[in-house]
Amino acid sequence: MILAGGFLNLRPEGWLHTESEWIYVADQVVVFHSYTL
Repeated sequence: MILAGGFLNLRPEGWLHTESEWIYVADQVVVFHSYTL
């Protein structure tokens, strides 16, 4: 959760078209890290 918050704070403007797309990507990253731990 903390990791996701860090990524949200670093979100570059205009990199993703919608907030929902970025949230989806962040969720995938968190899931990936949780599995690799």
